[in-house]
Amino acid sequence: MCFLARHLTPASLPEIGRRIGRDHSTVINNIRAIEARLPADAALRAAVTSIATALRPRGGVRAFLKGAIDMNETTTDWPETASNDDAAVAPQAIEVGGRTFLEDAKGNLVPQDLVKPQTLLEDEIVRKIIGFARDLSAQIARFRGHVMTDLGDLDALLTQEYGAPRGGPKGNRTYQSFDGRLKVQVQVSDFVDFGPELQVAKSLIDVCLTEWAATSRPEIQAIVTRAFNTDKEGQINRAEIFMLLRLDIEDARWRRAMEAVRDAMRITGSKEYVRFYERDRPTDGWRAVTVDLAKAG
Repeated sequence: MCFLARHLTPASLPEIGRRIGRDHSTVINNIRAIEARLPADAALRAAVTSIATALRPRGGVRAFLKGAIDMNETTTDWPETASNDDAAVAPQAIEVGGRTFLEDAKGNLVPQDLVKPQTLLEDEIVRKIIGFARDLSAQIARFRGHVMTDLGDLDALLTQEYGAPRGGPKGNRTYQSFDGRLKVQVQVSDFVDFGPELQVAKSLIDVCLTEWAATSRPEIQAIVTRAFNTDKEGQINRAEIFMLLRLDIEDARWRRAMEAVRDAMRITGSKEYVRFYERDRPTDGWRAVTVDLAKAG
């Protein structure tokens, strides 16, 4: 029952548990037990197919069963909850004249029996993955909230104890375990924009480059070009602007230009980034504990 409810309805695991009077961990164990048996148990597959045929719109049972088996064979530990919003459930089937239709990406109604089985399988797997991804995203958001609350409480305690806030001028902070093997870092990054003074700086720089045409280094000209060329969103290249500030040039007009660049800088906001590290011994280098999906694995 749990397996069919999980795969044929948008109900979450806790909701399924409430309906049958069990907690969600029991539901998870039941579903995983069925998924583990499906690939090798023909009688079980037949029973599941028979029940699903009676409950599911025509044409999707084979894809449903194959999707359940494939998902079990290719993944070992899905999250414990799944999203029950519209994007994660089966596509809306529409009955017209006794025939079932599905809406495609262009809004056209396509007879379900004309949709390839592999297309239906792909649709189901994508919806299932997106459901888990949305739940994971929400879980990460809750995790970050708990992290910042706990660290904030710790900072408040230390401030009360010592009369001074923890961290540097920007608010960067580092926390370590007693044995030196775990570390949490909070880094604050500013969002920088530029005011009208930047155009004054650009005019002064152009004068310098024109007069230096014969002697100026081509790499300086390249940096200036990249700095003031706008991208597709009309934004200047901030990294190259900051590179200009690091150039050590004695010309008075260049120095005035750099002063204009600094005056043009506006801090429009900031964001805190939390990073996690671990190591086996206090003398080892740190390894990042990543929560970035692109870097996980």
